[in-house]
Amino acid sequence: MPDIQAIQEELRAYKLDGWLFFDHHHRDPIAGKILGLKSDAMVTRRWFYFIPAKGEPRKLVHKIEGGTLESLPGKTFQYAGWEELHKMLPKILSGSKTIAMQYSPENNIPYIGLVDAGTIELIRKMKKKIVSSADLVQKFEASWNAEQLSSHLEAGKIVDRLIALHGPCEPASAALSCRPLGELAFVVVLKRDTFGIQPVEIARHFRRVDRGVEIGKIPFRQLVPPG
Repeated sequence: MPDIQAIQEELRAYKLDGWLFFDHHHRDPIAGKILGLKSDAMVTRRWFYFIPAKGEPRKLVHKIEGGTLESLPGKTFQYAGWEELHKMLPKILSGSKTIAMQYSPENNIPYIGLVDAGTIELIRKMKKKIVSSADLVQKFEASWNAEQLSSHLEAGKIVDRLIALHGPCEPASAALSCRPLGELAFVVVLKRDTFGIQPVEIARHFRRVDRGVEIGKIPFRQLVPPG
């Protein structure tokens, strides 16, 4: 379940009136993650979940799938057809002027631009100003949890051990000297120094696009995976 209070505090800090979540057929995985919804739940009808900067959240779900958002707090509204949806949506957005959605101006951040243009048009028709939820997503979905931070720190320790044993790693040396660095070359160094896998074993999984490549002595040239 999302931390509604924390989200509302952030909305007030950004001077936003609310955050509107919308989904249909799991098109917006960000909404599902932040709200804690099941990724395998049946979502064949549109749903909306509005978290205002103050007050109780509001839900709008189809009557056929009335339990879609039952795990979330807030008052539930239902609709049957698109005409009723258009009538009910202003009710859950009442009292708001500026709202955040998974929208990116000119789609400059495609990972955030998940709400379709038609829905954006519909909300704007209700005299609402839509802003990007990118900063909110950064805080509530993209931030590392304790386990992810621990994994990152462990990876850093592995890199430190490799540098201590072998000096600056070959990929770093290549980058500093402006030499081209192919994918295979990078994988070879990583697998060889970390797991002891020989270059010839890795090379079998790649297609050579440069005839100058010698298995076992791989120069820093561009190679690509098969297919």
